[in-house]
Amino acid sequence: MIVAAGATALALEDVPGITAENVTSASQVLRGQARLGQTVAVIGGGIVGTEVGLFLAEQGKEVVFVEMLDTFMNNITFDEKLVYEGRFDGLKVSVHTGKRLEAVTDDGVTVVDRFGRKTKILVDSVVLAAGFRPNRELIDSLMADPRPRVFEAGDCVSPRKIFDAIHDGHLAARLVD
Repeated sequence: MIVAAGATALALEDVPGITAENVTSASQVLRGQARLGQTVAVIGGGIVGTEVGLFLAEQGKEVVFVEMLDTFMNNITFDEKLVYEGRFDGLKVSVHTGKRLEAVTDDGVTVVDRFGRKTKILVDSVVLAAGFRPNRELIDSLMADPRPRVFEAGDCVSPRKIFDAIHDGHLAARLVD
């Protein structure tokens, strides 16, 4: 049995205001299920945040990236960064690194740096793209029974890129007798 159960978006449940109407997920944005204002804070500067921010900026939105780490476009190859940087050129985009989301309000977000300095950023909408965790429930339950041979593939192993999921599936298929 080859299982590719995917990943689940990380929840930021401890952030005040996170369930407000002006907050949505990157998945909802990319599926066309979100209504956003003109200025949007994208929380997360990895591949998902970068992609959704570019998607919005190319629609004419003003995008403000907020990333906890000290660098933007994390886990993205050098070549991919060059392409993204070229596409971001001339768009309304700003990047705040080394800052963590502290609260969501009706008129924006409050972020805090490692020294405790708080900054208020005025935005209409907030998009959560802070990462994913492997969806392990199905795999763990299947592996509890020794009878079926279970192979893991894709984001349920570790959230990565589509190439990695295809590679996992290919290797698992080759191992099946």
